[in-house]
Amino acid sequence: MALMIALSIFAIFLSSVYSNILYARQYAGIKIPFSFAIAGKNTKIYDFSNGAGIDKWAYRRQINQRPPSVNYLPSIEFNANQYNRISADDGIRQSEVASIGYYASHRFVFSINESNITSLHILWNGIGRNDWIFGGDGATLYIWNYTSGSYELWNTTTSATEVNLEANISLGISNYISSDGNLTILVAQNLPSFRFFFNFYSRLQTDYIKVDVTYIGG
Repeated sequence: MALMIALSIFAIFLSSVYSNILYARQYAGIKIPFSFAIAGKNTKIYDFSNGAGIDKWAYRRQINQRPPSVNYLPSIEFNANQYNRISADDGIRQSEVASIGYYASHRFVFSINESNITSLHILWNGIGRNDWIFGGDGATLYIWNYTSGSYELWNTTTSATEVNLEANISLGISNYISSDGNLTILVAQNLPSFRFFFNFYSRLQTDYIKVDVTYIGG
């Protein structure tokens, strides 16, 4: 019995000494071994509610090839009022009507500042429609691949009503962001304007577009 009491007292003594050592090491500025921190995932939203024409740009009207072989068409930049129309998902849209032989389209360029990116989520909200009643409604979302030097089709619809077109990228992310940080997105209506006794126009309306960038870091 005496031995058990003695061992218990000794254990309490060791525990007290160990606690005091840890306390002293912590508050004396001595780094305690095995301590570490885990960096968390963060998400930044890029849209045109701020920074339009500064670190993000939109271009309008039309292209004659879908998709084009270059990433700088269309090339007419939005003005302030047009940027404001795509700054929120509020039913206020920027509308385009293409000339004969052209597809109505919008191009968006975002300057991405984050590193250690784990995923990109792109959402476009709007309407693609053609006056031709036998098909051709809808729109298609493309993303420029800087490695291959071409657009890739990521989503499409044949609906003539307002829809979301989304793309989720988690592999090969560096292919879609240029060396200077640009991400280029194109949305084009599915059928060009043409004339068959009458004119049938390609029409595109953008209500809202955003890019969610998920990255590791503080």
